[in-house]
Amino acid sequence: MLTAEDSLPRLLRWYRMDLHIDTPASEDYQEKDANYLAILKEAERRGLDIIAFTDHNTVAGYEALFDEIGFLERLEQRGRLQDHEQDELDEFRRLLNKITVLPGFELTSRFGSHLLGIFPPRGQASIPVLKAILHQLGVSYEKMNLGATSVPGTQAFLEAYRENTCVETRLFPGIAELLAELGRRNIAWGIVTNKATRFTDRIIEALGLKPACVVCGDTTEHLKPHPAPMLHAAEQLALAPQHCVYLGDDLRDIQAARAAGMRPIAVDWGYHHPEGGGPGAWQADAVIARPRDLIALL
Repeated sequence: MLTAEDSLPRLLRWYRMDLHIDTPASEDYQEKDANYLAILKEAERRGLDIIAFTDHNTVAGYEALFDEIGFLERLEQRGRLQDHEQDELDEFRRLLNKITVLPGFELTSRFGSHLLGIFPPRGQASIPVLKAILHQLGVSYEKMNLGATSVPGTQAFLEAYRENTCVETRLFPGIAELLAELGRRNIAWGIVTNKATRFTDRIIEALGLKPACVVCGDTTEHLKPHPAPMLHAAEQLALAPQHCVYLGDDLRDIQAARAAGMRPIAVDWGYHHPEGGGPGAWQADAVIARPRDLIALL
C-alpha cells in the first residue's frame, strides 16, 4: 500500500524557466530586428517551459505579442491569410501551447533600484491591470509606451526599497578576499554606482566596506554610461583615468569606463542577462570569472 508520502515524487515535475526576458519593447533592447516569434523559438531551443516578458517599465512587449497574434487571427477569420502568414500563426499556436508566457515588468527607477513584477498568464486581459500598477508605481503612460530604462519612482516605492535594501544583500563570493588583497598591496579602490546615496550608504555600512571613494547616482549630473561619475571618482582618488581599472557587471559600466579613458574589465557574475549578449559581447579589455582573477591583470 502506498502512502501519500510514497507517491509524492511521482507528482512532482521540474520546470525550466527564464523569468527575466527583455523584448524589442525596451528602449535599450540590443537586437532591434528580433521579433516575438523568434523569442519564442529561442525559448524552445533552450528547453524552457515558462518565460516572463519583463521589459523596463512597460508591458508593451507582452501586449505586442498578443496584438500580432490577434491580427493574424482576424485575417484567418476573414479568409485573407497568405500561406506564410498561416505558417506563422500555426507556429505561434504551437509554441504557446508548449511554452507559458507570463506578463510582467522590471521597474527600474533612476537611482538604481529594481523591482521585478511577474503576474498570472491572462493574455490581453492582464494588460490594463499591469499598466495601472505601473502608473501607481510612478511610470507615466508616456514613459510606459517607450519602455524607458529609468523612471523617477514614487516616494512610497523608494521608501520601501530603502527599508529593505540590506535585508538579503551580501558580497559576491570572493569579493571580500579580493578587497583584502588590494589592501595588502596598498591599491586604492572605490565604488561608482547609479544607486542613490541614501541607498548606497546603507549598503556600505551594512557590509562593513571601506572604499577610498564613493560616487552615486546623485553625486554628479549624469548616470553611467556617461563618463562624468567615473571622472569624478578618478579625481577623488587623485589618479589619472588611464591609471584606473573599472570592474562592471553591465554594458553601461564598460561604456562609461571606456568613455572616461579607464580600462574596462567585465565580470562573469552579478547583474547581467544572457539575452543582452553577456560580458563577452561588451568589448571590455578582459572578462574575469572570479574576483581573484583581477590581481593578475593589475
